[in-house]
Amino acid sequence: MSSFESENIGLARGDPLYVEGDPSQRIYLLSQGSLELLRDAEPLGALDRRGDPVGLSESALRIPRQLTIRATEEALLKSYEITGTSVYDWVEEHPLTGLRSMRNNARLLDALNKENKERFEH
Repeated sequence: MSSFESENIGLARGDPLYVEGDPSQRIYLLSQGSLELLRDAEPLGALDRRGDPVGLSESALRIPRQLTIRATEEALLKSYEITGTSVYDWVEEHPLTGLRSMRNNARLLDALNKENKERFEH
């Protein structure tokens, strides 16, 4: 049980959760459905596992959203408002989510590296 208040967010297919440049004030956990990660309108990957975190790294770094996240099918997420250093307190209460975020960031970095490599090889 979390000491952080949450609310449920529903998205229809094609709805954005957020877009590049939006402020990073919330962390989301995917409850059902799937999400597409886009950068400059180009797909980079997907999230489709229950409990996948969305927006954790940007909130921790207090930087604007670096990607657009869009539902590829009807999706349900749990949303947590994060302010100040509370992101670290939130991760302390949800350590598995922190590990999932690390896994997802590694996949994203791999996709970005492949994209950059292809760009420079052509």
